[in-house]
Amino acid sequence: MDEVFESKIKSLIKTELEISPELSKLISPAQLEALTRQNYGQYWPEINKPFSAMGGVVAQTFDEKSNEIIGVLSLTEKNSNLLMWAHYVRSHTGFCIGFDDNNPFFNQKRSDRDELYHLRKVEYAKDRPTKRVMELTGVELLLVKSEDWFYEQEWRMCAV
Repeated sequence: MDEVFESKIKSLIKTELEISPELSKLISPAQLEALTRQNYGQYWPEINKPFSAMGGVVAQTFDEKSNEIIGVLSLTEKNSNLLMWAHYVRSHTGFCIGFDDNNPFFNQKRSDRDELYHLRKVEYAKDRPTKRVMELTGVELLLVKSEDWFYEQEWRMCAV
């Protein structure tokens, strides 16, 4: 069984019995759960086929649209980090531009709750988020990276 089904089955049964109280006269909640599990396992793979096929298209469309409307300015605290030069420029050549983070450009918050238009320190986490994309907060989506990237000492400013 998949995680989503397991996390929702109890509330599904409860809701079904609330919507159809006469059903509880015919079958116990435990029996209804057992039948639901049996039918889910038997029919879900076939029902889910068209949705699974759409998954790739949906993910691709989401990526494309996100790239069109979300902008991310990435900066680092340290201009002499050799790994940064190796990863982000050609053969350790290029140039570095310094910015004054007190410049008003870097703080264009529209409210105290605004997650966009101002510099934010990237957070580094040991584990990747296990939520679905639509459940992630702006911070989780745009400002959390694997702790493997900690050396970057990154700050980001995001805009739409």
